[in-house]
Amino acid sequence: MDEFREPPWESPIDVAAELKRVPEGLTQKGMFVIPMIVEAKRRGLTLAGARERYVPFQDYPLREHVALLAESARAFYPDMSLRQGLRRLGRGAYHAFMESTVGRVVWAGVTETHSALDGILKGYVIGVPGCAARVVERRPNAAILRLERVPYFLDSHHVGCFEGATRAIGIHATVKIRLETWASGEFLCEW
Repeated sequence: MDEFREPPWESPIDVAAELKRVPEGLTQKGMFVIPMIVEAKRRGLTLAGARERYVPFQDYPLREHVALLAESARAFYPDMSLRQGLRRLGRGAYHAFMESTVGRVVWAGVTETHSALDGILKGYVIGVPGCAARVVERRPNAAILRLERVPYFLDSHHVGCFEGATRAIGIHATVKIRLETWASGEFLCEW
């Protein structure tokens, strides 16, 4: 199996191809879309692909969410590569999760880095129906996490999600990836 590596931050992403790979019928909770809409309004921007209203625990097409991630990353971070912009958005996923009662309950048990990573993995299971998220290995200052059936931006947005979870408790973890497919892979978080 390949070694863990730094994500290819400057390489381009074919968003149309990413959208085609998202299986029809998959959904995402509105709570992960709402912060992008709020931030766009705060910046005086309009996201063309957004609806008028989103409800936090209502399901919306995952393809819509993926398209809005790409649109938001380009709009909010125009001087960065799309991958870096998606990474920045991923860092904010923790805050979106914490806006919900479920997120606050899950995070209430967080006391250190490993429990923060456990919390964000629970967030995946709640927020991305049908995905699998688990810890593969724990070490004193590292963990290997596995995501399966998360069919979008694994090597950018989701790296940021793990970075955001650790930053929420004051740790700046580095995250490297080992992808198996466009929808499954492992993340080495070290701190």
